[in-house]
Amino acid sequence: MKPVHRQHFGARIVPCLLLLAVCSLSAADVTGLIEELGSSDAQKRRNAAFELHQLGPEAVDALPALIQALDDDQDQVFFHAVSAIAKIGPAAEPAIPALMSRLGPVRSRYGEQVNLRAAFALSRIGEAAVAPLSSAVRDSDETLCSNAIEALASMPPAVSAPAIDELVKLLGDDRERVAASVVRALSTYGKSIVPHIVEVLQNGSVAQKRDSIRALGLLGKDAESSAAGILGAVQEGDPQVLIAALDSLVRIRYSPAETTQLIVRGLQSKDETVFNAAADSALLLYQVYPALDTTPFAEAIPSADEATRLRFASVLGRMDAAAAPAAPALIAAAEQASSQKAALSFADSLGGIGESAVPLLIEAAGKIPSGELTEESWPVAALASIGQPAVGPLRQGLKSPNNSSRKAAVAALGLLGTKALPAIEELFATLNDPDSDIRGFALIALPRAGVPSERLLPVLEPLASDASSSVRAQAFRAMGNIKDADGKTLPLLRKGMQDSEMLVQISAIEAAGNLGENGVAAVPFLKELLEAAPLDKTTDRERAAIVALGKIGPGAEPAVSVVIPRLASSDADVRVVSLASLGAMGSGASSALSDVRTTLTDIMPEVRAQAVEAVADIEGDADQLTKTLVEALNDPSESVRDIAIKELTEVGEKARPAAPRLFEMLEGAAEPQPIIEALRNIRTTDHELYVSVLENDSPSVRLFACESLGRFGGRARSALPKLEKLQQDDQYDFVRRRASQAIERINRRRR
Repeated sequence: MKPVHRQHFGARIVPCLLLLAVCSLSAADVTGLIEELGSSDAQKRRNAAFELHQLGPEAVDALPALIQALDDDQDQVFFHAVSAIAKIGPAAEPAIPALMSRLGPVRSRYGEQVNLRAAFALSRIGEAAVAPLSSAVRDSDETLCSNAIEALASMPPAVSAPAIDELVKLLGDDRERVAASVVRALSTYGKSIVPHIVEVLQNGSVAQKRDSIRALGLLGKDAESSAAGILGAVQEGDPQVLIAALDSLVRIRYSPAETTQLIVRGLQSKDETVFNAAADSALLLYQVYPALDTTPFAEAIPSADEATRLRFASVLGRMDAAAAPAAPALIAAAEQASSQKAALSFADSLGGIGESAVPLLIEAAGKIPSGELTEESWPVAALASIGQPAVGPLRQGLKSPNNSSRKAAVAALGLLGTKALPAIEELFATLNDPDSDIRGFALIALPRAGVPSERLLPVLEPLASDASSSVRAQAFRAMGNIKDADGKTLPLLRKGMQDSEMLVQISAIEAAGNLGENGVAAVPFLKELLEAAPLDKTTDRERAAIVALGKIGPGAEPAVSVVIPRLASSDADVRVVSLASLGAMGSGASSALSDVRTTLTDIMPEVRAQAVEAVADIEGDADQLTKTLVEALNDPSESVRDIAIKELTEVGEKARPAAPRLFEMLEGAAEPQPIIEALRNIRTTDHELYVSVLENDSPSVRLFACESLGRFGGRARSALPKLEKLQQDDQYDFVRRRASQAIERINRRRR
């Protein structure tokens, strides 16, 4: 690691300075600027200070005036003056007392900037400022002390060297800002400071040792000779010292093998802060040494408890292929995991290792009974997370004699989607696998991989008659993803709807729905199915049919009559599904509108909410729809009211009769934004409604009202008293600005 750059403090200052064209001025001009610096005109003082700042060392004759300008009540005069003093450099020694007085707490909204500018100027004055700064670092005031340290740190090391003893004494200071500043300051001295810090490291308190180690870490390779001292301090067992050492040993380039052992110790700690530091150091070490030997991490996993194993896994998973030696231990940990969540955490880490872990994962999947293996199983999840690099080894895995291994391979390829395209031929071959689960997973993988419909459909037809009901069901699901403009799949789907297994029937029905408008030829059969089913009990098959009709859309109009009776079902979920289906048919379900309206008073709020949405989708008369939606705004259920607001937003200006109620709802609304959006679209012409919410508790409502009233111009004169009050008193600047703009527009259009 490189030592901290000496200009870090100056870098914080320079962006704050305004850099314009450099002026070339004569001595007479400088005299004139000095006079203007004492002017009663603030703008002249600002300009004079700025031009003196541009002169640099040539402004030395103006130094007394610049020192006096540090007390100016105009912030910009101060900033230009202090910057001018900084540019004068060592010749500005007379300014030291005035600058020192500005290192401590300052009463100004720019207090921190005042401190920083003063410290920067002192650092540029240099040697003459070292003694007063050395004295200031002993001050009890944290602000003064830390800023004095920063000023010293910004000087060349040879200049500020007399302050080293004072700085070293501050290692371990209990003031957080001082401690951080001194660690940073000492790190700027390079190798020469190492003996001073090591002495404190050997003989100091715990806090001193901690900060000494931090400073050595910032020195980077310059402090490599301090490794023994750091390790000695660690042996004393304080966790704060260990945390500092974990980071610093990496930065000074201590032996990666020895550092790894210490990191392993940190990862085994029950102290969360120690673990986090160890994890950060492990990843930093990996960045420095990409070929890092992770064997010590792997060796620590088997004997650890699960919580510790998970910690190791979280680190190893971010070390990519370097963590390959730990793959067997991580797999064993996943196999022994106490929960699915823990197993998936180990899987995530194995995924980070990459391609080299694939054969081991396929082998691990082989130990899981085939019937228990799913897409959610940890080996499958790990394989899928590896992505494209896993495809090659997975193609080999499809040839495994182990059923579970083959199943894991095909399931993982299915999760990879189009990344699995190189394995298409092998996937097609698995459609003939003796294991029905594998055939089923292949049917999932092929459409996901993007296999063209014309190639997929011929293999689906025989699989729709497979001996396994799960394979038949999956074949029909796959058909639902095929564009069926020619109607080739519908005869097969109708056959599936008559299958002896309900799972297959449901899959065929859902597939017909997934075809959308292309599934319209299935409507008669779906209608017959619902007509034949009893109304007092709606099975999953009937639910699927109702949903499918909605997905087919307006073309399902012939089946509206068989969906309407389901609105009276005793099952609220069936009523919701039926309403959603009718709504999805849109104008095609207009014959059901009166029946849909009866559910607006349903006892269940979720039914009423869906009814509001269905009416909005079906009703073609904007006035009638608005009336319904206004009534829904008074519903006791928030979910129903929310749907009504959303639908009114879609209706737009034709929903203006809803405006008074919406404005009423703004009072006390926990989340007014949806109401505001609806009102923006409705654009009511009644400006008094906007006036009524100018005193609303929500600033977003007041802002909306101000913006809207401005558009009314002179017609909104009645709003002026309240707008003027907002302009003066509102606590939010953005509301005051909008109120001012509204007032200007109203008055302008009155003239």
